[in-house]
Amino acid sequence: MRVATFVILVILALCPAVASAQSNGSIWAAQGGSVPVFFNFSVSGQTFVATILTFGPSGNHGEWFAAFGNTNGVSGTGRLLLPSGLALTQPPASSFSFQLDQPNAVAGSFTSTGLQAFLSITSGRMVRVFP
Repeated sequence: MRVATFVILVILALCPAVASAQSNGSIWAAQGGSVPVFFNFSVSGQTFVATILTFGPSGNHGEWFAAFGNTNGVSGTGRLLLPSGLALTQPPASSFSFQLDQPNAVAGSFTSTGLQAFLSITSGRMVRVFP
């Protein structure tokens, strides 16, 4: 009985969790923007952190933002963090959400509120570009 329990624990430890369905550490690209927008997801349990990299709405400078919130592995909703001086701020009424087409999908959709002045596209489709 102890051997069977040990084998089951090893198998569970080696299997990816549902909460990492957005491929922890993966890089995604927004589709349809005039300037590239990239997302990098990190997941721990039911919490996600996404970094957002853009080159501005006109493509003349790079900027980064972050989002954090709750996820079930396929969808997530959270708040934005913006650099402000030498600190991070959470703008009121800002949000970020994503929905993958399925677990371990290569495509999905996203919506951000509060970044209209910074992103060339604030909602739409995204595709995984790495890995």
